[in-house]
Amino acid sequence: MPDTAGALHPDPRIVAMPETIHWESLAELMTAVGWGSTHDSPALRAMFGGAVYTVLAEEGGRVVGYVRAFTDRVSVSWIAEIAVHPERQGRGIGGRLMEALLRDLGGTAIYGEALNGSEAFFIRHGVVPRPGKLVAISRRPRSA
Repeated sequence: MPDTAGALHPDPRIVAMPETIHWESLAELMTAVGWGSTHDSPALRAMFGGAVYTVLAEEGGRVVGYVRAFTDRVSVSWIAEIAVHPERQGRGIGGRLMEALLRDLGGTAIYGEALNGSEAFFIRHGVVPRPGKLVAISRRPRSA
């Protein structure tokens, strides 16, 4: 994503369950935060279409942040990821994304994994580590 920080709106629009997504800017955001560079529209449509819950932060028609979760909207939600473009971090966008998620899904238990060093962000929003209760488990995707 080109350096357009000066041209962006100072207060992004937060959109829960958007009807449309600017796929190219979403791919640029994912690349900017280090989550790969091979995201194409069909792959992103599958990722976000199956997520069940998405909130976007948009500035000038560009996606500058998002949170994506899997949920049954009754008992449990799992935060898949939350990301804010590096040029826009530290401006409260991630907090606003979490507030939207908690407003809509706060009646469910919320789970997720935090990267080392990001735990304080989640703790500020009431999503706290559970030492001795939960263990992070994972498996790499099968190669095609």
